[in-house]
Amino acid sequence: MLVSELGPRTPVRWMGSGVKSYSVMGGNPRHSRAINDDLFIGDHQDFVRAWNRLEMQVNACRRNQRLDGIGADEVNQVIYSAVMAWAGAVDVFQPSNGLAGTFFEMVIGPTISLLSGRPATGAVDIEVGGGERPESVKVDITFHGEFHGQPHTLAVPTKISTRERVSQPYVHARILESAFPGEYTTILCIGNENNAIYPPGAKKVLENMGVKETLVPGTISLYEKYVAHLDGLYYLDPPIRYVANTPPGFPVVKTIGNLLAEDLPSLLQPPNSFI
Repeated sequence: MLVSELGPRTPVRWMGSGVKSYSVMGGNPRHSRAINDDLFIGDHQDFVRAWNRLEMQVNACRRNQRLDGIGADEVNQVIYSAVMAWAGAVDVFQPSNGLAGTFFEMVIGPTISLLSGRPATGAVDIEVGGGERPESVKVDITFHGEFHGQPHTLAVPTKISTRERVSQPYVHARILESAFPGEYTTILCIGNENNAIYPPGAKKVLENMGVKETLVPGTISLYEKYVAHLDGLYYLDPPIRYVANTPPGFPVVKTIGNLLAEDLPSLLQPPNSFI
């Protein structure tokens, strides 16, 4: 399906921080979530060329741990376009809370697997003792491997947006670090933190729609200090506040393009490794 088949793109009001431009596909009664115009490749042929270029470079860089020959911004734009086109189609034709997130995970998992040379797996089983069956920590994607002969796993929970769900990756990271000290690095891959809003009492129709971020910087800082440490929040469409004015005690905030083209090698090493 072509993006153009989802209906016209209609601008919507951006009410969040910084200068951004958003539009939606479709119309009333069904329209897509807001899509960042500066990140989204709307022309079908342009997207096909960009996707083929990304695919070619990923395959050329198998086991090299990072993408070469393509910049972080371009990588982020291509993945953003793929994920949001699918999410928009789901919104218009088959509204579901899970399908967009599943596709996001399906893009991130194989890409990191090819670059890292580590298979993409899921939940981690932990023995609880006393003859009980193992309990599973349901991390979305895990990449088990070794670094200089020592076991090491990169854990990658993925969320289209975190909102009230940001506690889950922190709790999982705390459990993994307690059960396997020094063996896990956890990062969080996120689509965006945007939310549709409407004036009080107004109908939830396209003409009344605005978009802004739902941010919880204080909560994340508390989790970082008292629960666990994440080695990065990697966004497709990062909140400007988190990037330009990162709150104290926050994890690193970058794009998924930065992750794949720059940061992945260091994340495939055990925490605090200087080897």
